[in-house]
Amino acid sequence: MLNQVILVGRVEEIDRNEPRITLRIERPSKNGKDYDFIPLLLNENLTESTFEYIKEGITLGAKATLYVEDGFVTVIAEKLTFINTN
Repeated sequence: MLNQVILVGRVEEIDRNEPRITLRIERPSKNGKDYDFIPLLLNENLTESTFEYIKEGITLGAKATLYVEDGFVTVIAEKLTFINTN
């Protein structure tokens, strides 16, 4: 599939109602570090199992697709990987 994006970041926010999580992704800047906050919608296959194990602050890898409608980009996670950074 051509529409693929891989994101790695820390879970900043969990919204069980959407279902959605927000990843805080670090990027370099002239002043040191900056962060982008990327909302990820979870597809229905991920929702139940993800919310059992996920918590804020953990590092997470996401394989996702982009969906654009009326100029707005939505990132839909297809696969999540829990990453141990200890």
